[in-house]
Amino acid sequence: MNKPGFNIFIIFFIVIIASGGTLWSSPNSPALVMIQNAEPHLIEHLEIPVYTRLGPNLIAGVHPVQFEILSERGVAIHLLDGSIFGREYYIIYDHSEQDCLQLFPAEKILYLEGATYIVHATAAEAAYLGQQGAEIRKITFDPKPIRSSPRAIPRIIDFDPVIAAIIDQVNQETVYQYCSDLSGENVVEIGGEPYTIKTRNSDQTAAIHNATQYGYEFFHKLGYTVEYHYFSGPGIRNVIATKISPVNPDQYVVICAHLDDMPDGELAPGADDNASGCVAVMLAAELLVPYDFNTSIIFALWTGEEQGLYGSYNYAREAYQAGMDIQAVLNLDMIAWDELQGPIINIHADEYYLPESVDLAHLMSDIIDVYELNLSARILTYGFSYSDHASFWDYGYVAVLGIEDGNDFNDYYHTINDRVQYLNMPYFTEFMKASLATIITVADYIVPELLGDIDSSGRVDGLDLLILSLAFGASEGDDNFNPEADLDYSGAIDGDDLAILKANFGVVASA
Repeated sequence: MNKPGFNIFIIFFIVIIASGGTLWSSPNSPALVMIQNAEPHLIEHLEIPVYTRLGPNLIAGVHPVQFEILSERGVAIHLLDGSIFGREYYIIYDHSEQDCLQLFPAEKILYLEGATYIVHATAAEAAYLGQQGAEIRKITFDPKPIRSSPRAIPRIIDFDPVIAAIIDQVNQETVYQYCSDLSGENVVEIGGEPYTIKTRNSDQTAAIHNATQYGYEFFHKLGYTVEYHYFSGPGIRNVIATKISPVNPDQYVVICAHLDDMPDGELAPGADDNASGCVAVMLAAELLVPYDFNTSIIFALWTGEEQGLYGSYNYAREAYQAGMDIQAVLNLDMIAWDELQGPIINIHADEYYLPESVDLAHLMSDIIDVYELNLSARILTYGFSYSDHASFWDYGYVAVLGIEDGNDFNDYYHTINDRVQYLNMPYFTEFMKASLATIITVADYIVPELLGDIDSSGRVDGLDLLILSLAFGASEGDDNFNPEADLDYSGAIDGDDLAILKANFGVVASA
């Protein structure tokens, strides 16, 4: 997909500032550059604004004096544009077979490596590329940190029967129904009225308003604290639901997905991209209602993703400015397509500036093994930055992207045929289980002191086992159903409840 005549860097320049070179087209506006192998402390010392990262490279703005100092220190700098004044830039990943950037003016392409481009473009031009199948990310000019706060990500995990019981509640029938609801196959209720979600495109103002209201009402019915997070840009608002920790209410983990979809017309089912990720977030919220955690959990649905990550960017920026303590972010984007029956999932992390994100990726991979899920994880440490996790990377937050195998790409991507009927439901369901177990582990659920003490005797013992056995096999509505024996709140008394009781057998109440 490389264009002839382009090198890895479009323009490489070596200049002696004192000689009167005129790389800067505006003396008051910094040039847009790509910086390699610079020590973070040097960038900070020179007060160079970093706009984003691209693998090991920094996209930044520099003035002549700053450039001269970097050059003297042997830092490789590559000019992208002489001035950012009045311009907009996007990072483009073009995985379309037709190479949609061939129709884009060559003078607007500032960088090319493989299928990754940096372009100078208007919002309309960038939107056109998105409509043609490219992934786009807007470069924003507020300075970003280049250091992150270390986060302790669990690395050694053991099988936990409670977690196993929770993820076992994820079933294909519910997954299919929820995805059908979001992608317009079913009539749903919004604001007390019947409605079919035919599109969730952020440029379809009324449709995205209804889609976000649907998400809001879903979380609200579960009893969560829910709010709309408003911003300026396509989509206008995100949906944020929070489960407050009784221990560390101001410490958070985030499980998220973008709610908006493509194409940009009045019909855009977006079943895989990205009703699939949203269903994982929503079902996680539903299944975790009965449990408390050592860290608060945010369930987030973003909009404006397809136009350049507007929703997640604004949220991450405001979270960083407010000093919000976000421990980890799990972003889910397209988790339901597996035509080749791999079943491979990709987990994208950033080893260059956020090594803890690699730890988070390994945790998710280990969870797949520990809970014997029918998935095979592939960790990409130089991960793609074309989904909402990249917004959090920019602000130094540990984040990963969970996505289907890029070598087995959805045939119906960004078309009106991205429908639930074409998804691989067993793969989708297993991916959801892996995501749910990961967020439970990172948020660190609080084990009730006497989970399994059915008779409230202060001890988990043989009498509790007897009571559970008398109700074993019963479901809600059956005469012998005992809600106290339904330890995982699943509505049925089964082997999962027995496993939980066994794990706590012998525990005695503390004085």
